[in-house]
Amino acid sequence: MDAHKKIIALNFKTYAQSAGAAGLRLLQACDSVAKSNPAISIIACPQQQDLSLAASTLKSAKVFAQHSDAARQGAFTGWVSPASLKASGVEGTLLNHSERRVGEAKVAEALEACRQARISAIVCAEDVEESLKFAKLSPWAVAYEPPELIGSGISVSSAKPEIVRQFISRMCKEAPSVIPIIGAGVSTEGDVAKSVELGASGVLLASAFVKSSDPKGLLEKMVASIEG
Repeated sequence: MDAHKKIIALNFKTYAQSAGAAGLRLLQACDSVAKSNPAISIIACPQQQDLSLAASTLKSAKVFAQHSDAARQGAFTGWVSPASLKASGVEGTLLNHSERRVGEAKVAEALEACRQARISAIVCAEDVEESLKFAKLSPWAVAYEPPELIGSGISVSSAKPEIVRQFISRMCKEAPSVIPIIGAGVSTEGDVAKSVELGASGVLLASAFVKSSDPKGLLEKMVASIEG
């Protein structure tokens, strides 16, 4: 994928508002906005049971899984294999989200499985030091997400701008090939604009999009805030 594009990654989680037909409408909103704004990379992370549908339906937005395991294809009941994701048309995965922490060793194993399957990975981290530790494992991107702000409606770009600047500065210096993303509390187009202003290459958000009364309109505003 194009590392030079700004990124808006949308985690559907397992909200009622992203299940079944409602989840399909969110996917369609992502694809419509992505088609109209090719300079921005829109990444949809639907519920796991919708991954194949999303990958076969979406033409412009990218499809990532919410989680992947360090598992091969074979006798691994209930596990999510990167190779199987690739076979389903999925382009990437989140790893180590605050709600699905797996630890450094499992992240390293999962990243190697992702590399072998040729899918991208966004590794989530709780602080700057953890971000840099994971960046040394050479994922596609690292998302800095302070757990106390996830779902709070208070954006990390507003609550901790100096720490965000530190994260961006150190990532650029110590892991320049890894894309720096920020998340936690990102809710408005102003939050997105501030995140990019601080130097982030993109944002990761969930509830503000999934629970919005007008998710497509919100996403359009977020894209517009990046494009200026």
